[in-house]
Amino acid sequence: MKKEYKNTRLPLLALGVVSAVFYVLILWLFYGLGYFRSNNFLTTKLLCFFFSIDTIAEYILIYKTEYIYWIPGGPTYETARDAGSAERKKFAAKFLKRTCIIFGLCVLYMVVSTAFNFSVWLDILLVGGVMILNDLEMRYSFVPDK
Repeated sequence: MKKEYKNTRLPLLALGVVSAVFYVLILWLFYGLGYFRSNNFLTTKLLCFFFSIDTIAEYILIYKTEYIYWIPGGPTYETARDAGSAERKKFAAKFLKRTCIIFGLCVLYMVVSTAFNFSVWLDILLVGGVMILNDLEMRYSFVPDK
């Protein structure tokens, strides 16, 4: 029996809720219990790291479910449904691979940034900016094979 391709956002919503709980837990642990209270530097770097992991988790979910219409500015549900499973997987794999490479570069930057004590604001701007630029560059790249 062929698996039906659904138009749903529930797994994405669940990931968002889990991520929000995770971030609140991190902040509560670090600030509420006193860990790193005097070291915003390390806390911000950890949050940037977890933001990157969260982004990869989203693209793994998109790859596994083939819900490529979740990508902002990407294909519509109808275009994705009509494209077929192989094309959806191919597009999601391309997006996931590129995001993992960028994540690796962000982790490398965070190590260098920590070693040389770069500004926290620079960390936020670079890690967040690179992830956003990755999304913007990839968002209109889906062209189904016909």
